[in-house]
Amino acid sequence: MKKPFILISLLNRTIDNLKVMRLLWRDYRNGNYQKIPIKGMVAFGLFIAYIINPFDFSSDFIPLWGQLDDFGVLMFCLYLLDKETSQYQLWRDNQI
Repeated sequence: MKKPFILISLLNRTIDNLKVMRLLWRDYRNGNYQKIPIKGMVAFGLFIAYIINPFDFSSDFIPLWGQLDDFGVLMFCLYLLDKETSQYQLWRDNQI
């Protein structure tokens, strides 16, 4: 019963982080925010490349096991994004 709630919560948090990253990028491009989150940007780019790349740590053809490595990489990237976006949120809250 908790699994759908956890997945929905994770999806909502990811969407919120992506919205904040869009705001962060806008503020950086306009020169308002100087600290670009290199780790977060690299992690997000690597995640996209990992998902698109046909070579994984474990084959996606193996049921469940093949998706676990994708999920692990996703969780790591979300952790880095969450850390970076929270720092930006603190900066943004102090600006208002």
